Amino acid sequence: MITQETFDIIYLGLHAQGWARSFDKDVDLCMYRGPNQTKCGIGHLIPDDVYQPEMDDTVSGVLSWNEFRLLDLPHGTELTRDQFNEIQSLHDEDNPPAEKQVSFKGLADKYGLTIPVPE
Repeated sequence: MITQETFDIIYLGLHAQGWARSFDKDVDLCMYRGPNQTKCGIGHLIPDDVYQPEMDDTVSGVLSWNEFRLLDLPHGTELTRDQFNEIQSLHDEDNPPAEKQVSFKGLADKYGLTIPVPE
């Protein structure tokens, strides 16, 4: 089950990039690491020293939940498959930034989490 700490990392990371989608128009794909130093929600949980460009080159364009859980990560491995997919979907939707932020607030409400205050 998602922890407050994991949610904070995702929420604050997306907030810091203005809720912009990490999306490569050339390949029409959302990415863990995209143009202009953007990251997707799950991408914020993958430290730079663990990230490999191949993670964005799989047939489906993303890591599976099982592959993600096998990474040696400090945060996020507690996510259920449904939560992992939900976070990816919320990021991947091509919504305006304000709507994306509202969607993540809904996620917080759903799991009894609080919205972190950006510094």
